[in-house]
Amino acid sequence: MHPSIRKCIQESPPEATEFDYPITAQELEDRRQHIQNKRVITAAGFLFAIAFAGLFAVFGFAFLLVPVVAFLYCVIKTICGLR
Repeated sequence: MHPSIRKCIQESPPEATEFDYPITAQELEDRRQHIQNKRVITAAGFLFAIAFAGLFAVFGFAFLLVPVVAFLYCVIKTICGLR
């Protein structure tokens, strides 16, 4: 018999994995709130992606210039002290 097989047979089995389940009412509420927050963030992400795709379809690559123009406007406004 190969030494590695002999070693495997002689060793004790690994410890069972312990799962951390929520037990108290507060832990259950915290878990529910965490799951709800993830759902809201995921839905917002999907809506943002759909809106971005729609604007990109309408305006094409010109739509990508909007953040650049907005950034330059803010920089010039800050440097020149305009309100």
